[in-house]
Amino acid sequence: MDSSRIALNYLRLVYPPVSSFEAEYIVSDSEVKAVLEDSNFYMIAKRPQIFFGHPEISSDETLLTLPLKMTLDTGETVEDCAEINLDELPSSSPHADITLSFDERHKFISIHEGSASEVDADRAPLLDWFTTEKLLFDRWRNKPGISGLHHLRKFTNYELLYVGISNENNTGVRLFSGSHEARQRILNNEFAIYGGGRISEEIYLFAFDIEPVSVRTLALTDRLTGHPGGPDFLEKKKVIADAEKAFIDLLGVKYNRTKYENYPKGKDGLYTSGLSGYMYQIAESITLVAENCTFRGDRDLLTGYPTNCANALVIRDELTTVFDPPDSNEGDDCSTD
Repeated sequence: MDSSRIALNYLRLVYPPVSSFEAEYIVSDSEVKAVLEDSNFYMIAKRPQIFFGHPEISSDETLLTLPLKMTLDTGETVEDCAEINLDELPSSSPHADITLSFDERHKFISIHEGSASEVDADRAPLLDWFTTEKLLFDRWRNKPGISGLHHLRKFTNYELLYVGISNENNTGVRLFSGSHEARQRILNNEFAIYGGGRISEEIYLFAFDIEPVSVRTLALTDRLTGHPGGPDFLEKKKVIADAEKAFIDLLGVKYNRTKYENYPKGKDGLYTSGLSGYMYQIAESITLVAENCTFRGDRDLLTGYPTNCANALVIRDELTTVFDPPDSNEGDDCSTD
């Protein structure tokens, strides 16, 4: 038996999903800019808006219950509640006064330690903040202190509209703050699902990093030493270029004009890298609905890697397929809601 080399490529968000509307406000934040520098692969997708409902704080001011509500294009309403243990938030002091502040759209909430007058005077420490997307993101990432949202997956189904990469800069420069032609086409052509809402609040930007992990299967006569292996086995730029083509070709993406019908053949991808095969998975609890298929990501709460419920784009020689694992639609280890 000959040894072979395969690559497992995992997509992870470097920042929570951001609506196109919100992106205009965060691009000037230096901390956000620094985080987005770690991303060169991005997606644009669409989903109805989610709104926060009226929050409730327990009598001892230790537990915040925060409702979420989304109305689908069918008229169906999706509702659930998150529970936030205030004592587990960073820098929280037991029995301190808590003040909640909403924006006028009911899509952003800040939690301060102190009275309302102290918040107004900018003398109350910020414990945490949440957009609707960041709350979902923190929950599926298993952030301490956040529980509930038992139907989280009903909120994380997105229509995939565009896949792209940034060769010269990063996702922050290319997609968030730059003049992005496809993003503008989407805003010009898509219709809002929520009556009276901005289409920019239903278009979401996803900034991914890709972690390439190389694996070598050994023949019985091979020695276990002397092979470099590890994530440096592949040139990351080639992985990113190949991933863009793989998702566009296999999933079918509405606003990508170039379709890469000859994929996996190509000069700037992994076709000539000497691999026996490779695959792509999304290590986040989101589902992407595309023209050719529905692609499910799923994240293990402990390891941060994809679970057995996650779909995979599998490439072996010139054969390409979207692998749908048996566990993707049922099983105790899968979140099906």
